[in-house]
Amino acid sequence: MTFSAPEFQFVVVKQGITEAAEMIVKSITFLERSFFMLKNDAMKHIGERSNTTGKSNIAPWFKS
Repeated sequence: MTFSAPEFQFVVVKQGITEAAEMIVKSITFLERSFFMLKNDAMKHIGERSNTTGKSNIAPWFKS
């Protein structure tokens, strides 16, 4: 088999695309986890701030 065979090229391209897709999915999953960790951290800090001061001063200019 030579390296210029169309079947071989197709397999290599297909494998490359598959690996790239797997990396994209892993990256998105990692970013999702990071976002939720940051969100949970922020919510915890908001809770701590509102518990210590009696009111949340995250956005003092926003009055409901």
